[in-house]
Amino acid sequence: MKRLAFAAIFSLASIAYAGVAEQELESCTKAAAAGNLSEAVQHSAASIAASNTNRNAYLCQARAYAGLNDRAHAIEALLAADRLSKSPLEHMVALMLIGNQNMALRELDKAMDQYNKSLGIAREIGDKHFEMINLNLIGEAQEAKSDNNFALENYLLAQKLAANDNERADSNARLAAAYSASGKHDKAVEHQLKAMLLEERSGDFDHYANAGLELGRIHIQAGQFDSAEKALNKTLDKIRSAGDPYWEAKGMYFLALARRGQGDVQGANTLLESARKLAEKISASDLLELISAY
Repeated sequence: MKRLAFAAIFSLASIAYAGVAEQELESCTKAAAAGNLSEAVQHSAASIAASNTNRNAYLCQARAYAGLNDRAHAIEALLAADRLSKSPLEHMVALMLIGNQNMALRELDKAMDQYNKSLGIAREIGDKHFEMINLNLIGEAQEAKSDNNFALENYLLAQKLAANDNERADSNARLAAAYSASGKHDKAVEHQLKAMLLEERSGDFDHYANAGLELGRIHIQAGQFDSAEKALNKTLDKIRSAGDPYWEAKGMYFLALARRGQGDVQGANTLLESARKLAEKISASDLLELISAY
């Protein structure tokens, strides 16, 4: 009878701890989604203390630490989550996420090692979507190492796996950036134009605006200032019609670069000042930093 009673008590205690773990995990998830990252870390720690076998608690903890730029603890949490992986898919995703943290730390060789391992699993299980993602991530790491030709090889492989317009737009944009960095400007323009048209057809406004301005930037990089101005003005017309001050300020910044390239220093400075005032008005710190580096 005592053994049965003890077993019953132990079972009830386990259920109680499991309940606490799930409650804390739910709180972690909500806090992380709301941007309350320190709070999310606390809830994830409480969930793990109640039950250290819940993979999702470690994933939530990693997400919170990553958001706080505490990459070392994020990797530690991801390694713990990976030890609890129960399928090749879960292991593959964990490796990819660890690679992302290595990338953030500029540990490029480590990142590529994780991505290549993840890619191998994707190919073994026939997951074309994650094969594409890993190829793109490997390409990003190679670009960060200035290995643009190797990056292009992986981006081209990934392009063949793109399954919809959004993925094809992303693929073309990656190719355009890599071609631009390699000095192959005609190929860069070709792929960025494709990306912009795909975003116009199937993407949201932010993706379209970014693609249009990036086309202008690539023309500027190529020294094609008249083409840059034409592309930027076309995109800015749509941005202004949509009433989006962030993209308008960024568009004016790029247009200033085009005008400067044409030799119109006064016009460039006027555009730059307008861009700065608009960025200040909406407290766009990233744009103000970009403009100040002009």
